[in-house]
Amino acid sequence: MISLPPLVFPLLLRYSYLSVFLSLAPALQAAVVFMEDYESLTAGELNGQSGTLGISGNWQSNEAITEVVSAPANLEVTLPTGEVISGGNQALQLTGNSNTAISASLSSPQSGTFFVSFLIQLQAGSIQTNDFATLWFGEGTHIGAPAIGIKAELGVGNTDLMGRISGNQEAYAPEQLVVGESYYLVAKVSKTGSSNTYNQVEFWVNPGSGDESTPEAVSTGSISFSEFQDIGIRSANLDSDDVVLIDNLSVATDWDDLFVPEPSSSMLLGLSLLGLFTYRRRLQ
Repeated sequence: MISLPPLVFPLLLRYSYLSVFLSLAPALQAAVVFMEDYESLTAGELNGQSGTLGISGNWQSNEAITEVVSAPANLEVTLPTGEVISGGNQALQLTGNSNTAISASLSSPQSGTFFVSFLIQLQAGSIQTNDFATLWFGEGTHIGAPAIGIKAELGVGNTDLMGRISGNQEAYAPEQLVVGESYYLVAKVSKTGSSNTYNQVEFWVNPGSGDESTPEAVSTGSISFSEFQDIGIRSANLDSDDVVLIDNLSVATDWDDLFVPEPSSSMLLGLSLLGLFTYRRRLQ
């Protein structure tokens, strides 16, 4: 066995702590202001349950058409840059139509540029014109836009996934919706130029972590809101056999916060060294 001088072990231990800290630094600096993955919620009715992160009060939901259910294994997307966005063990199931299928107020109202993302899957049913399921932002009595999600067969080439700043300003990504396939939808909501109100939604489907500068669709327009606090899901024109799954809702102030990497090799090495040298010190 190699015997190292006594002073080497404290030095290596110090660097193992540093390795762990540097590996965790991006997560510690994360600017996720809202997140709902349904993992800590009770299966069944969502209505009245507290949120996972960033909700003021409790979730409100239409109990006739929404439920927290077990997530299927295929509720996940592997992105071009390798990140896996997974639905975990539970997800929201949507089986009917409502302007406020679910809704809640954010603990931190958003008045600057923000990013939103979530997983969505049409688990069962069929794709028909104007089948509709979107995540929206609102303020007070204004709900419904900006929004991102499914608006079926109304884009160029009958595309189905869109982002919009207002009700008449849809911009579609080129992907086609397929029953049973999962999609990771991402949008950037911003005030461009000298505007004091929100006027642009940039939209991506299954983007890589380096794709911020290349949105697949851009919706521009004028709305009279400079701040948003309310968030919700709207559904319309779904048939009785249509089942939509939604998971991993996130709102963040930085693009990178929507892409959580797997533990890096440096982090794993740091943790291994930390364990090794802590164990050795105990034996001394």
